[in-house]
Amino acid sequence: MPKTKTAKKLIEETTPETPKDLIVISPSEITQFANEGGKLIFKKEAEDSLVKLLNLQKLVEEKIDEVKKAIETAGTAIGLGFKGIIGERTRTTYRLYGEVYGYRIEKLEELKAGGFINEKIMYKANSSKVQEYLDTVGELPDGIDLRDRQPQLSISLLEESPKELENK
Repeated sequence: MPKTKTAKKLIEETTPETPKDLIVISPSEITQFANEGGKLIFKKEAEDSLVKLLNLQKLVEEKIDEVKKAIETAGTAIGLGFKGIIGERTRTTYRLYGEVYGYRIEKLEELKAGGFINEKIMYKANSSKVQEYLDTVGELPDGIDLRDRQPQLSISLLEESPKELENK
């Protein structure tokens, strides 16, 4: 009787990745990492779970970027009319972003007179000047309001270890 191969053995033989590169995503494990990572403020070990999630996020984003580049290359090779692909569960769109027209500063007045340029003036509070006034006078200048800003937590991986950062 011939010896049959296990599914694991077939995967190893037909997959160019080595077993250490093989990615198996387990939603329950990701949920566990998220639950443990959320305890970072209480448990130092929770950082390991958070780092796993951040590394997974970075890997997925890199792979999505690679797929986008491959689709763009294949699509534009078809011809100038490539606008994207609509699949059963995804939509890819290939289009130009940003302003269509620009202008040369030396022609500004002439373009404004011809109605080709819209003037847009933006005013913004000078934070350092307002803070200086507040520190000196004890109140905000008349007409300046304090914005309702919401705190937001950001998380990133350190490129260097905390010990390396301390030595700088």
